[in-house]
Amino acid sequence: MTNWKLYFANAAELEAMGFSFPGGKLVSENVDYQGTSSVKTLTIRAPSDVSSDLRMPL
Repeated sequence: MTNWKLYFANAAELEAMGFSFPGGKLVSENVDYQGTSSVKTLTIRAPSDVSSDLRMPL
């Protein structure tokens, strides 16, 4: 079994800019060897003053 984790390394920077993470900043799951993980959703809420599409590396 493998435990994989996905987290936002720059979460503090994003939060300082007004972004929020309603579902948390980390997603993890134990997956059997050669197994398939379930579908996970990460939600990032942009600050209300963002007037255009903003893309940042995560």
